Amino acid sequence: MRHPLPWLVGIVWSGALALVQAAPVVIHDAGGTEPITPYLAPLLPDPESPSGETPPSAHPPMGVFDLQQRLPITSPGLSPGRLTRGPDPAVAERLRHLPLPFCLVGADPMSLQWLRAHRDALRAAGAVCLAVDVPDVQALTRIQQAGAGLAITAAPGSDLAEALGLAVYPVLVTRDGFEQ
Repeated sequence: MRHPLPWLVGIVWSGALALVQAAPVVIHDAGGTEPITPYLAPLLPDPESPSGETPPSAHPPMGVFDLQQRLPITSPGLSPGRLTRGPDPAVAERLRHLPLPFCLVGADPMSLQWLRAHRDALRAAGAVCLAVDVPDVQALTRIQQAGAGLAITAAPGSDLAEALGLAVYPVLVTRDGFEQ
């Protein structure tokens, strides 16, 4: 009689291979997802190139970049002001899945004062800040000083604000809604 162990190992191994080759399983989809392919395109080899290389002009600059070339940063549709309402119900539902709170700020006096007043609470909450109105390097420096210890990046915020239904900053966006 043959020993059943090699046969059993073969079946288990085949089953493990089938699992490894299986498609990923979606555990949760909060909706509003986008394909990542367009964001990866500049980093992937060019399929039309004979060598499979991506032309150097298609790669984003790596390493140190000149901040002066990115400025000024503006966000049409957003301006400093008082928050008058919370998110609509559809946005509120999407915010429930927000991994971290974030804030939108500018270089205006209202934003700088708001950052100084709330930076400890923002830091404790693990908030990241998006500077959406930065005319020059000196303005970014003032924002960073006002938010000392916070992760602050400068980038346009119009699309994000439109998706959230926001028209003003400074504002903190959390799982519970908007705060000012």
